[in-house]
Amino acid sequence: MKCTTQPPGPIDEIEKMEECPFLVAYTHGGVAERIESTPEAITAFICSHGLDGDITITDPMDRLVLDTFGLYINCCPDQDFLKGDLLPVLIPAQIEAERKAFGMSAMDL
Repeated sequence: MKCTTQPPGPIDEIEKMEECPFLVAYTHGGVAERIESTPEAITAFICSHGLDGDITITDPMDRLVLDTFGLYINCCPDQDFLKGDLLPVLIPAQIEAERKAFGMSAMDL
């Protein structure tokens, strides 16, 4: 899947990440779960479900927020949100999830 930004539209002005009350997270099996639209909630979902398979997270209008390849971000159209808000919370949690699952992380190599 090619990672592209969503086409601009009138909804984009009123529904930025910080204004969206919830997101919809889909696990590898296609099960949908409603999660808060905070970096901490997104991180918790990725780290608790990412080892079981890939994840897709959308906004309530079913527009892509991000998808993963296991624990790792594959595509996130909003690079400002990714770099400024999500990665500072996600990276330490990913390292801890790796340590718990495998006894080490890529940082130990």
